[in-house]
Amino acid sequence: MTTAALTAAQAGLVSCGTCSLLSRPVDLATPGFCPRCGGELALRHHNSIQYTWALVIAAAICYILMIWGDVLTYVLKALAYQGVFVTAWVAIALVHIFYMRRTGQPIEFRPMRVPAINPGGIAAWAISVAVGIFLIQADGLDARLVILAPIITVLIAAVIYLAALRFAKDSWFRIERGDDPATEVQDPWLARIECASCDKSYIAREMDRDPEKGNTPVCAACAAH
Repeated sequence: MTTAALTAAQAGLVSCGTCSLLSRPVDLATPGFCPRCGGELALRHHNSIQYTWALVIAAAICYILMIWGDVLTYVLKALAYQGVFVTAWVAIALVHIFYMRRTGQPIEFRPMRVPAINPGGIAAWAISVAVGIFLIQADGLDARLVILAPIITVLIAAVIYLAALRFAKDSWFRIERGDDPATEVQDPWLARIECASCDKSYIAREMDRDPEKGNTPVCAACAAH
């Protein structure tokens, strides 16, 4: 003869919805908070039936739309567009790093010293993406061109940006202004400076000065906010 299994609720136990810790509260009417993570405990999930029905209805609607509306075709095409956008950007980034290292120029990454727009990069990205989308969207083209669209996009982006770099100006890569903490120390990769905003210390190469706060030192993370 088998007996009904004892549930956690019958044993006076409550499971935490955040960390799943099973604990025994002093008062089941007001379980309080989880002793491990501090999450609020509850004997049951409120409105669980309503949430379940909402999920079932939403799933049914999505399933019907996928069958009748051929959603997967649009999803696949959107992913192809995304691949063109991303591969073009990666190609330009790699060419940029190669060019800066080849010419011996430091790559500026501090938010207050990075220009908002790199004309050569924007032009290369726009043209290569336009060509890639055309190859994906146009009818009557060889299927191999459609498959190779991301690779063709990479080549076009890299070639155009390399050509644009021949006419590049320093203003494309950095904003020239004084008060650079990296020039105020003997070794910017070893010396550490404390940020006036977060009170954390970083190497001088990562630090800048905030002109809006009396040229006080500021780290890259605080400068980006």
